[in-house]
Amino acid sequence: KHFNYDVAILNSDFYLHSILGLNIPASGTYKIYNGKKYMLWETTAKYYAAGVLPTSFNDVTHWNIVLTSK
Repeated sequence: KHFNYDVAILNSDFYLHSILGLNIPASGTYKIYNGKKYMLWETTAKYYAAGVLPTSFNDVTHWNIVLTSK
């Protein structure tokens, strides 16, 4: 919020995990929510950039946006 980013929190009951989504101009794995494209970002493991998820949980159909900053 401090940097005015449009951020989303995504939860997965299937993967039992949470990740972030950033509404930024980038390429990679994303989820559309309310007409916005959120790049998915794994922040609990090292060396993953926005838009790149580990193959062990990269099926976006199992991720649901539960909260957005905007």
